[in-house]
Amino acid sequence: RVASVPGNAAPEMHRYYRAVNRFSTALALLSDVSMFTLGGTLKRRESITGRLGDILSQMYLISSTLKRFEDEGRPAEDTPLVHWSVQDALVKAHDALDGVLANFPNAGIAALLRALIFPFGTPYRKPSDALAAQVAELMQTPGAVRDRLLADSYCPTPEVDPIAYGEAAFRLQPAVDAIEQRLKPAI
Repeated sequence: RVASVPGNAAPEMHRYYRAVNRFSTALALLSDVSMFTLGGTLKRRESITGRLGDILSQMYLISSTLKRFEDEGRPAEDTPLVHWSVQDALVKAHDALDGVLANFPNAGIAALLRALIFPFGTPYRKPSDALAAQVAELMQTPGAVRDRLLADSYCPTPEVDPIAYGEAAFRLQPAVDAIEQRLKPAI
């Protein structure tokens, strides 16, 4: 709660900045203790190093998500996307961290690390179904949010890739819905 947050960060994102800070500290501590206790055998323990890498990857995804949200001017309609992606990444980072501690060769040190890193238990929950429904709705509705989400993505044409017909059908869906609404009274 006392960790610093960038002064210009969106207030609703402060907890995520603190969470990244916390995971960064936990990863540094865990990496140092792992190197100290396991020494050269750490390289041969690929599951532990892989999970440490997973924590780092999730922190990168969280940082990138928050930076993009700030760089794009904090569009309010993108907030559910940010919340969902950061919450999902926090759960995955926590699972990886828990995997390191659960499989740490020295159980005493693992227990001490667990108590230091998460003294009050698991603070992260998977994104709610309501939030997932909001994200799905945003992704399935043509508009600025979806355009920003797909910006700089490869979108093939039907001549190049038949999968492009799906995107063409998606773009035509609002017109089809409007026609169906006009036909319903007549039917």
